[in-house]
Amino acid sequence: MDTFIWTSEYSVGVQLVDEQHQHFFAIANKLASISREKSPDREALSNLFGELGDYALYHLSTEESFFRGFNYEDTATHVAAHDAYRDMIANRFMNEIQKPDVDVQKLAEEMAMYSGTWLQEHILGMDKKFTPFFNQHGFN
Repeated sequence: MDTFIWTSEYSVGVQLVDEQHQHFFAIANKLASISREKSPDREALSNLFGELGDYALYHLSTEESFFRGFNYEDTATHVAAHDAYRDMIANRFMNEIQKPDVDVQKLAEEMAMYSGTWLQEHILGMDKKFTPFFNQHGFN
């Protein structure tokens, strides 16, 4: 599995959000790295799933607080996309890692691919739309 490379293409022109996206990419890349191990450690993987889930919640709520504070016109659609991601992490991946017979290597690869791909597509398809709005409110 390839890693997720941050490039300027993913910049939304808001430093705080860009930094959070880069950290999000880094966690997905840790998962990708673990998925390449022959026998990944279940506990380490579970901890990393938790880290990704916690960070996703933090990051997505950061964006959403800006949306509410600025009355961003596309809030409902954007939050629905965030909710779909949160649901997949909480109800699919976090539940699966608890199962004793799960293939942890495969699960790590699936979560890394899902998270990294989702983030790339979400930034380019949705987050880039809020750049002008955030910039109007003094966030660069």
